[in-house]
Amino acid sequence: MPEKPTKKKVKVLTEDELEGRAKLEVEQMVELARVRGEMAQAAYDAQDKPTQRVLDVMRDRFLLGANGIVRISPNGARGETYAVQVEMDVLKANALFMATEILKDFALFDFRVESYEFPDVWCAACGTELAPKGSKKPLKKKKKRRKS
Repeated sequence: MPEKPTKKKVKVLTEDELEGRAKLEVEQMVELARVRGEMAQAAYDAQDKPTQRVLDVMRDRFLLGANGIVRISPNGARGETYAVQVEMDVLKANALFMATEILKDFALFDFRVESYEFPDVWCAACGTELAPKGSKKPLKKKKKRRKS
């Protein structure tokens, strides 16, 4: 007779542990948005005015329904969700990053939107920071964050 699969025991977190985990998730999201925002701003600044207008429209459309509240599920998909208020600057940085990523992906597949060009300082495919021409400086790879 086949054995019955054993159910995995799920650790039930206390309210304080959940709240601490939710705060940690928000801090990580804000830090990631800050880094993404800097990269997106570099890509935005490298564009001409018509392309910047396209990026502005895309960013504004992404933010149309934003209210600054994000939902966090620190205990996983089946756990309780928490509504957390974040600053609009964080959401704007994320929205600009999404807009530049979309145009970057289009450019990689030869779809032209205005005259979008990925900045010379970043590799469009992998995000590696490129050394200036003639520099012996080593390349830096973007650090990927591990989920805790």
